[in-house]
Amino acid sequence: MTVRPESGPAAPYVGLRPFEFHQAALFYGRGEHIAEMVRTLRKWHFLAVVGSSGSGKSSLVRAGMLPAIAAGFMDGGEADLDWRFVIMRPGRDPYENLLSELLPKLAPGQSLDPELIEFRRQTLRGGPRGLLEAVADSLLPEPTRLVVLVDQFEEIFRFLERGGPGLSDDGSSLADRRNAALAFVDMLLATAAERDPQIYVVLTMRSEYLGECEAFLGLSAAIARSQFLTPRMTREQIQDIIERPIEAVDGRIEPQVVTDLLNSLGTAQDQLPRVEHILLRMWDQARKARKNQPGPDQPISLTSDDHRAAGGFESALDQHAEQLYHELGPGAKEDQPSKKQRVAGHLFRSLADRSSQGALVRRLSSVGEVASIAGAPEQIVAEVVEHFRQPGCNFLVATPSAPLTGETTLDISHEALLRQWDRLRDWLEAEEKSAEEYRRLAHRARLWTSNDDLLRGRELERAQEWRQSHNPTAAWAKRYHTEFAKTIEHVENTEFAKTIEYVENSRKAEEQKARRAQNWGSLIIGVVLLVITILIGATTWALKKTDEANKAKVDALWQASIAIRAEGESLTAAHSFLLAAQTSSDKTQQHNFELAAQFAMAGLIRSFPQRDIVLDAILNPDGSRLFTWSDDGMLKLWDVKGDGPPKVLEKDTLIRGAIFTPDGSRILTWDENGTLKLWDANEGDTPDGKTAEPLRVWKHDVPVRDAI
Repeated sequence: MTVRPESGPAAPYVGLRPFEFHQAALFYGRGEHIAEMVRTLRKWHFLAVVGSSGSGKSSLVRAGMLPAIAAGFMDGGEADLDWRFVIMRPGRDPYENLLSELLPKLAPGQSLDPELIEFRRQTLRGGPRGLLEAVADSLLPEPTRLVVLVDQFEEIFRFLERGGPGLSDDGSSLADRRNAALAFVDMLLATAAERDPQIYVVLTMRSEYLGECEAFLGLSAAIARSQFLTPRMTREQIQDIIERPIEAVDGRIEPQVVTDLLNSLGTAQDQLPRVEHILLRMWDQARKARKNQPGPDQPISLTSDDHRAAGGFESALDQHAEQLYHELGPGAKEDQPSKKQRVAGHLFRSLADRSSQGALVRRLSSVGEVASIAGAPEQIVAEVVEHFRQPGCNFLVATPSAPLTGETTLDISHEALLRQWDRLRDWLEAEEKSAEEYRRLAHRARLWTSNDDLLRGRELERAQEWRQSHNPTAAWAKRYHTEFAKTIEHVENTEFAKTIEYVENSRKAEEQKARRAQNWGSLIIGVVLLVITILIGATTWALKKTDEANKAKVDALWQASIAIRAEGESLTAAHSFLLAAQTSSDKTQQHNFELAAQFAMAGLIRSFPQRDIVLDAILNPDGSRLFTWSDDGMLKLWDVKGDGPPKVLEKDTLIRGAIFTPDGSRILTWDENGTLKLWDANEGDTPDGKTAEPLRVWKHDVPVRDAI
């Protein structure tokens, strides 16, 4: 099991989570930054602390600036000021989160009746001056000052995205949520602009979201005027945060370990949370070792052995997460996850998303939502959550922290976990592919108007494989789409499924008929069977003749169209191809005939027969070669002026698009899995049954939409 802290001095390191106000004595390395932040806040009553993920923004404010303000740095050491700090995150409902944190600060130690709580709620939502009026109505004594900290402010931008990932299902529309977000930001800006001596507003936000601020009127200007850009810490500052906290609890860390950690950092992402995590791991291991040693307690010393046992800087987080995961097992079979491991997979997939910039970001969920997605009891989900947030771990954050209920909001402590845990990255890659397949099916379901639109062949197999391997639920699909029921019905309501149902129903009806006719003579039964056989044979023969006649007519139109086109009559040939398409009852054939009509109008001089629907085609610059890709995943290169078979570049690949290079010698293709391939357009024919090899292959983490 994971080491749990024993009795003795509290850990001087915090792991993945940020430092809190009460840990200011252990927070080092940012003294000059804190002074600059206090000056800016005092001048503008507004401060935006901006920085990259893992730069220490939240810790800098919570354990650095706020304690400095409480100590009198804001107003020159006035001891009579009563500073109160309202710390919140936008989360699922920024107004409600602000209300729940504000009320105890307006009336500390007092119980509030429901009517007063509702009055404060309506006051906050009443307009841009809502916060100012709520504070004024509370009649705070003059020495009181409020600092409202909106941590993780970038969460507000999820309200502007289609579908609002991670938002609660409270019946409100996307427009309602968007308007509420706009009003909330407007209220914060109006509060700061008033420069009320009792209220100050502070935001922390990831720097990559600065461009998104344009969606809120006045926000970009306010940030530009009063922002603090969190700088990357120097080697000396990071050395302070390694050495000084353990020295503060009379411990020590070997100089070689400090050097190894500093040398491992380089330009690594998530430096600070990863350093704090491995130091906390080493601390827990050293405490356990000390407990097993005879004699009086000795000061804890972190050694190179502790560093290696924790996995080193590069692997510590992945190693720790894997240990926690395996503690949830084993499964009933060696190659299958246990019930709790399966729930853990659903849990962490529910707590991550892609931002509009394509980066992996945290996503809020709840115990109840995860339970619905995983098809597991809430109690099992709660046990898994507790396992990943136990002392010495804190990979997860629950709000409120206890007790865990279906309504408890869940979050990952830091996005470093999304980037450093290999298994989680694999889970998220599988989640994205599953979501992409679901959206594709949902789109097909929306276009479904008749049996002709049902899935067939490889598409049907692909949909069935997706459903069997991912076992999607309505709760899961709700995150990506609102018409889950119709999509699943479409997957099931296929030609194959209808045929099986028809055969099964026919079998049952025939059995009932046989039981009723048991006392009939064999002669009568034989006569009936003979008549049925004759009728079936006659019907089959008639249908076959009709089909053959229709096929012959279509073939004749096709041959005539080719002959007309060969004589240079493009318009007449196109008309003839369209007539053949109207005559045929085969949808693939119809599509190819229509494509041939388009080619005839373009003046092409040969046909390009395909087995399946052609999705698109492009000509090289001199018009000598045609590249096509079809619904069966075939990529083919045709000689426009010749009459030989095409060269098959690849099979079973559904690409999104392709282009020829300007000289026509290369073809670049890209597919929905983010793979780009460069092909030789002048290469000779490939042997029968073989495909060509690409010249180069590139891989993106997300689907490629286009290329130039």
